[in-house]
Amino acid sequence: MHIPFLQHALDAVFPPQCLGCKKYAQTYLCHQCFNSIPLNVDFVCLGCGVKTESQKPCPECISRWSLDGLYVATQYSHPLLEKVIKGYKYRFIDSLLVPLAKLMGRYLVSIKEPPFKDNPLLVSVPLHPRRFRWRGFNQSDLLARELSKDFGLEYMDCLTKNRSTQPQAEQKDKESRMNNIGSSFRCINSEVVKGRSILLIDDICTTGATLNECARVLKESGAQNVFGFTVARG
Repeated sequence: MHIPFLQHALDAVFPPQCLGCKKYAQTYLCHQCFNSIPLNVDFVCLGCGVKTESQKPCPECISRWSLDGLYVATQYSHPLLEKVIKGYKYRFIDSLLVPLAKLMGRYLVSIKEPPFKDNPLLVSVPLHPRRFRWRGFNQSDLLARELSKDFGLEYMDCLTKNRSTQPQAEQKDKESRMNNIGSSFRCINSEVVKGRSILLIDDICTTGATLNECARVLKESGAQNVFGFTVARG
């Protein structure tokens, strides 16, 4: 179980060491190392991975997806970014939330057409209650709340995960991920999402199975369109 005060107590005794340059500082990611993480400059199809002109899937893949498109701030393959995400999710270093949210924010203001036109509702990918109790927080929920504050967008807790599944990272292929996550989410605020454009927040997208299942549920509840937005793609 995550014990938040334990990390803060350790930081008070042992100053944080930057995950990048290893220097001791007031933060686990210094300003210089934060700026070294490159932002994505191209869009790729969330289905086949071919380069596209926008965040939407390519014409050959679009009919197979409930998700209307995907925004990805950077790549999980960057060694420092991988350390930051793992530190946040599995070492429970909650102070890493801010730089991850700022990476997402930097990306939004860097792209030609950020997804603000329809005043999207921010919705986060939920954790199953059992997983939430173990971790002590939902990283996607906290990222969505930070983005809500930074950009003045509405955030609402609209999804719940009603079936415990194996971690997606443990699934070996795309088909296994799709089968693992199917029928595990439910919309709990249908009136709120009805007719809205949704920006669905998660930390990492690999095959897109989780985001796609959430998008399917949101559209069945009346959402007009659903675009995913993640820190990275693995």
